[in-house]
Amino acid sequence: MFPDVRLFHDPYEGLESQLAELLGMARVVPPLIEADRQRRWDEIGSRPAGPDSDDMISVYEREAGPTEGYGHARYDHAIYAAVAITAWELFRDCVTRMLRESALKVNVAGHPLLAKIVDDEKKQWDRNFSKVETRLKEHTGVDVTKDASWRAVRHVQQLRNALVHNIGLYTAPYLRTPGAIRPSVEDLLGARVPADEDLVDNVVIPLSADLMAQIVDQMLAAARFVQDTLGNQSV
Repeated sequence: MFPDVRLFHDPYEGLESQLAELLGMARVVPPLIEADRQRRWDEIGSRPAGPDSDDMISVYEREAGPTEGYGHARYDHAIYAAVAITAWELFRDCVTRMLRESALKVNVAGHPLLAKIVDDEKKQWDRNFSKVETRLKEHTGVDVTKDASWRAVRHVQQLRNALVHNIGLYTAPYLRTPGAIRPSVEDLLGARVPADEDLVDNVVIPLSADLMAQIVDQMLAAARFVQDTLGNQSV
């Protein structure tokens, strides 16, 4: 994956390319990890057993060690979390860049006060996505947050916030989003699925390769909507 989406001349093209690579990581890496674990398990099982031999699970866990969670580390969840967080940041950067290139094409050379105003505005966009949404509405006359695609944007934004600020546990803002994922009985290892208020700060939001594919499609659709909206404004 390129280290900087801004290497692409077209922000949407950069987003599309990097999200494709992220999705590839989500689909390819977890199965490789599981296959490696299975090979270790099979190799242990093929060893001759003596009267003093430990049982297979003890040997497996000992050889995996603490760096691999004794063979049970949830690497798949860590990978999916990285994909979701990075996908949001790529989307945010793409939309911000689209707006900047459309609304802030001003020559501030020789005008230090104006240059500072423009620079301060850009910094606000980097720190506060709601400011970007507001400026999109002011610049185009279109409230992007009312578009159907923005329901997914809010879901991914709140998912990212839960992953970054709440170690992946459910949050009330996440559960209020239309696309919020609830855990299944299988996710909870057969336990009863609790009410929403009991999920908050107690249960990890389940992630999967399918959810990552959904996020990628939704971020691309929302970015395309912004691109088309800005294009129509400039006609």
